[in-house]
Amino acid sequence: MADSQKSETLSLDVDESDVAKDVRTDATVTWSTDWTVETLVGQLQRGRFDLEPAFQRRDVWSDIKRSRFIESLLLGIPIPQIILAEQKNSRGKFIVLDGKQRLRSLQIFAGIDSNPMKLSGLQILTHLNGITFEDMRSNPNLDVHAAALENQVIRSVVLRDWENEALLYLTFLRLNSNVVGLSPQELRRALHPGPFMNFIMECSAESAAIRSFLGGKGPDFRMRDAEMLIRHIALSMRMHEYRGNLRTFLDETCEFLNRHWASHEIQVRQLATGLDQGIDLTFHVFGKNAFKRFTKRGYESRRNRAVLDIMAFHFQDGRFVDLAYSRPAEVRHLFETLCLNNEEFSLSLTATTKSIEAVRTRFSAWGMALDQLMTASGE
Repeated sequence: MADSQKSETLSLDVDESDVAKDVRTDATVTWSTDWTVETLVGQLQRGRFDLEPAFQRRDVWSDIKRSRFIESLLLGIPIPQIILAEQKNSRGKFIVLDGKQRLRSLQIFAGIDSNPMKLSGLQILTHLNGITFEDMRSNPNLDVHAAALENQVIRSVVLRDWENEALLYLTFLRLNSNVVGLSPQELRRALHPGPFMNFIMECSAESAAIRSFLGGKGPDFRMRDAEMLIRHIALSMRMHEYRGNLRTFLDETCEFLNRHWASHEIQVRQLATGLDQGIDLTFHVFGKNAFKRFTKRGYESRRNRAVLDIMAFHFQDGRFVDLAYSRPAEVRHLFETLCLNNEEFSLSLTATTKSIEAVRTRFSAWGMALDQLMTASGE
């Protein structure tokens, strides 16, 4: 799959228009501080930064890129500032809005939560290739490098006393407006930690079906797989509570299921299995045209997120599973006919999620069509 198509496969669930009305002037205090690498390593050892160590498979940087970051510090090359938000209920602990990979590089080089990384791929300080942080600190011949690294200063900006999450989302979006960064799911995971979120991160990373939809070989570093699973669960469980703001809807679902995990765990796990089943079944029925809207010119070239939503939702229903597996051509023809003959349904597949009516139309129309096919065949 081409990169251009991959980027359209799963649209991010937040843009500035989603948070604009929720952002307000509040008591937020922004302050800057210069922390030495030694201080930052100490903070990392104490778990003061939320860097998601339990989900290392989603790390973006390679060891060579991390090593060259360390080399830049050793050489005194200026690096971008780190931007943090102090956790609302834990003073002295921070959510990382920008700079996660830089902090993660220090964490891994220091061997805080894994085997210490050996420097590699250095092109200037080549004699340090193969050296760990502990090697540098314990070898008198390398003490000059240890001192240079530990005393190097990294500028940090911290947001304190923020009142609403929308401000953090806006900050995150502005910081990532000119780069291919992580999706807002990265911030959601930090804002809404708990047993449900832990399940989402693990389950989505292990899902072969989600991976086949995204076209990747492993967990998605932009966390689109996690957002995809949360969205499916939220729409399956709480569609009646959807009010046209997807960001708020997904955040509230995470908060609710973190609090009530014990009573909803079985249902959530069933819905996660349902998403896998729905994706696999859609591929079975539509083949290379899976998750695409049908028009008079044929299937569109790009996968459509709304089509994924309705297929996964209805193909997790046992009533339709046998129908789709045994009669895929009829189900495929049904969808094509619905797209061509029901203009409201076709338009709903391209409408924004801000339109509550469009979201409900796409789900109800496809469900009714499947029901009618079953009734007509006497099933």
